Amino acid sequence: MYVVDKDDIDTGVVRNAVTVTGRDSNGNLIPPVRDGMNVLFVPFLSMSVEKTTQNDILVLGDTIIYTFVIGNTGRDDIYTVVAEDILVDL
Repeated sequence: MYVVDKDDIDTGVVRNAVTVTGRDSNGNLIPPVRDGMNVLFVPFLSMSVEKTTQNDILVLGDTIIYTFVIGNTGRDDIYTVVAEDILVDL
């Protein structure tokens, strides 16, 4: 049994090998045998964004201040997150 840690997630793989040794009935060492495997990690990446404003009703000259709450809803780290807010006609 092995518990996956943060370094494993960051490298994307868990490498493991087993070596088996033994002796025969006369106490002689039997040549060891070995097997190994790599278990690949598939990341789970997911984000959320919520955009809000305090302005319910606008009049000429009002300034709209938007608030963004960006969340990591996956189980893995997300890097270099950039929010780009573009005014568009809906």
